[in-house]
Amino acid sequence: MAAPQHEQPRGMDKYDYFALSEEQQERLNQHKVSTRVANEHYLRKHPELDCLLKTIINRVLRDRPENIHEYCADFFSQQTEQQLALMLSDQVTRVKGQHNHTQQLISAAQTLPPEELVYDNEH
Repeated sequence: MAAPQHEQPRGMDKYDYFALSEEQQERLNQHKVSTRVANEHYLRKHPELDCLLKTIINRVLRDRPENIHEYCADFFSQQTEQQLALMLSDQVTRVKGQHNHTQQLISAAQTLPPEELVYDNEH
């Protein structure tokens, strides 16, 4: 029997390994992988989504509202399209800067001889 490819969610009953046939479980596992790949492609094509999420998370952590659902609804309904576009533009600029810095570090590391590279294996 093909087992699920992840740990059992906390607080849930144990998996019933016989609920799906081996073929069904294999198809489900393949569907999960293809969905993750498709999601990753979509997110890479739309970096503004990542920026939007980072913006709202930063605001929530900064303001620490009692009612997060209401806070988020208010945040998005009170912002004009122009204000959101400006916030996203600023966030995209920051993300691109971080990406460029990372690429520079990778390029620099690739020029070093292997014996000079230091790996952080603790994380």
